[in-house]
Amino acid sequence: MKKIILSFTLSLALISLLAAPVVFGAGLVQCDEQNPASCTLCALFATVKAIYDFITQLTIVLAVGYIMFGGYEMLIAGANPGLYAKGKNHIFQAFIGLAIVLAAWFIVDILMRALTGSGDIYGAPWRTLNCQ
Repeated sequence: MKKIILSFTLSLALISLLAAPVVFGAGLVQCDEQNPASCTLCALFATVKAIYDFITQLTIVLAVGYIMFGGYEMLIAGANPGLYAKGKNHIFQAFIGLAIVLAAWFIVDILMRALTGSGDIYGAPWRTLNCQ
């Protein structure tokens, strides 16, 4: 019975996480359907930036959830060393994935600062869109 409740809860959580981009997707597109003149190249760049920011935030949330799931597996392992090792591996994989995402952001940040010639440490101009 506990396995059924656990699998139902995890399935519900997964479905809600997968449905979130569809539900909140309207906020990602920076172009108004009612006003086609607002669909410019700047709106395209703003949409790409909004999607990138959303995916980065979603990755952090998923990593935290995966770490919590690994901790839960370690907690319920009891005398089962296999389940304990599996939970430990989940936590390790979550940290590796999070490190990859943050390292990719850092590399893009360094490259964009080098390409734009910005010496400003706190807020390079490529992070903000100033469209007229």
